[in-house]
Amino acid sequence: MFYSALTSGFYDAALHGARQIDVPDPAWVRPRRDVTLQPGESIAGADGELIANNTDEPVTLTAIPDMD
Repeated sequence: MFYSALTSGFYDAALHGARQIDVPDPAWVRPRRDVTLQPGESIAGADGELIANNTDEPVTLTAIPDMD
C-alpha cells in the first residue's frame, strides 16, 4: 500500500493494479511513412499545418511522421 500526496489517498495494488512507471526511450525515433493524397483530400502535418491536394492528380508525400 502506498500513500499518494497528490490525491491525499492510498494506492493498493490489489485494487488499482500494479504500479507503472513510464520512462522515455532517448533512442526512439518516430516512424515515417509515405502518404498518397487523392484530389481534394488533406492531412494534418506533424506541426499541425494542413497539407491539401488541390490538383487533379494523386500526390504522394514521402517521409511524413506517423502520428499513430
